[in-house]
Formats: sequence, structure tokens, C-alpha cells
Amino acid sequence: MGKLEGKVALVTGSGRNIGRATVLKLAGEGAHVVVNARTNQAEADDVAREAQSRGVRALALIADVAKKDQVDAMVARALSEFGRIDILINNAAIRPHKPFTELTMGDWEHVRGVVLDGAMYCTRAVIDSMVKNVQQKKDQIASVILRRHGAGDDPGDRCR
Repeated sequence: MGKLEGKVALVTGSGRNIGRATVLKLAGEGAHVVVNARTNQAEADDVAREAQSRGVRALALIADVAKKDQVDAMVARALSEFGRIDILINNAAIRPHKPFTELTMGDWEHVRGVVLDGAMYCTRAVIDSMVKNVQQKKDQIASVILRRHGAGDDPGDRCR
């Protein structure tokens, strides 16, 4: 059993390179994964198949994280499939293939759109699910404490 057994992770920009390696590491630890690529469905599908070979569920989704509507659709589909998202890794990035001195404002805005706006869009899209998961975990812990010690009994008294 891996450290992340049963958790659900969404990794943006995970069709190749660091994102791909991250997905496969998470899958190796037992997390179900959402693989995201901007345009290459075949690439995302390949990574999802590799993750599935590690015994987890995987979903490959195409979305440009610089576009809020695409992020919202991706997250809605992931939540529909898995019911929650526990881990978000904002990995998507782009690098213009030209010297810095040749970058235009349009190039910079595209980079910013993916790296900064994309991280914000993705985080905002999953945060409610993540907070709900934490609250449910706290409620479960509180329930166990109450069952063991009863209401009004302070388990901290035993530690003082």
C-alpha cells in the first residue's frame, strides 16, 4: 500500500517531462491521477495508460490552463469521475524558444497566462473540493475521539 492510496491527484502539464514523471510517481504511491495536456491527447493517453499499469485509475484530459472555461470543464470532469481532488500540482509551463531579448509582450502574456493565471484558475477550481476533504477528515477524527472518550471528556487530560 502506497503513501497516497486512494487519493486523487490532478497534475497540469503532465503529458511529458516533469509532469509525466510526477504522475507516475503519484500512481506508484497509490494515487488515482488526472493527466492534463494542452493539445496532445495521444501523449496524455499514453501517460494515463502507464499510470493505470501501476494499479490506479487514470483520466487523460485536454485543457489549456490559461483558459478558465477549459480549466473549469477539466475539473468538473475530474470531479465527476473521481468525486474529489486531494492533490493539485500546477506543473504546466511554457517557454518561448527564442532569446529573451527577442520576446514580445505577446510572448510574455502567453507565458504569464499559463504559469500564473493557469495556477490561479486551477487552484480556484479545486479548492472547494480540497477544503471539503479536509473538513471531512477533521470530522472523522472528531468522531473517533468522541466514540473513544465520550462527549465532555477531554482526551488531553490524559496527556497533562
